[in-house]
Amino acid sequence: MDFYCPKANLAIEVDGEYHDYTSSFKEMIRTKQIEKYDILIIRIPNILIDSNFEKCCEFIDRTIKERL
Repeated sequence: MDFYCPKANLAIEVDGEYHDYTSSFKEMIRTKQIEKYDILIIRIPNILIDSNFEKCCEFIDRTIKERL
């Protein structure tokens, strides 16, 4: 987890190309544990941040506002 907004129960993970969360059983278990606390995890690939930083910020902002 790279960032956490406690008021919105929102965790943000910025993922490099070495992450493969779709096939990682350990990561799936960790995600389920975190979600038990009503924490939403959003994962944003580095490449998307590099190519469209403003849109990523807008998405994070919108998600926070929806959860408040």
